[in-house]
Formats: sequence, structure tokens, C-alpha cells
Amino acid sequence: SRKTKTKTYSKYKGVTRIRGRKKCWMAQIGFSGNSIKLGYFFTEEDAARRYNQEAIELFGKMAYLNEVTDGNV
Repeated sequence: SRKTKTKTYSKYKGVTRIRGRKKCWMAQIGFSGNSIKLGYFFTEEDAARRYNQEAIELFGKMAYLNEVTDGNV
């Protein structure tokens, strides 16, 4: 039998699903040629919000931000 693949990509920039962890989503951002890990989160939306916070700090008004929905809509 074949194993089904778990989706590891996100609809949000800087967010990746991590298999085998209790907190499923990781946020990270690239800056000056480095990848900065921002933490692990239970929801995809929380990881996207953390990415947005760091993007504003690093890039200011030039930051590309995720449009995060609540998920209950």
C-alpha cells in the first residue's frame, strides 16, 4: 500500500508544515542571505502572523505581508 503524502507547503509566504511535530507549522524569513527561523505554531495562520511581524521589523513599508484570514470565515 502507498502512503499518502502530507501537504508541506502553505498558502502563506514564509510558512511550512513540519511533519511529526506537535506544533505543525514553522515560520521563517530570509534576510541578508540567511534564513531566520521564527518558531513553531499550532496553526498556519499564527505562523503567517509571526512572519508578518518580522517582515515589518526587517523591511518596514517595503515588506510583503500575508493576508491572514481567521479560518472561521
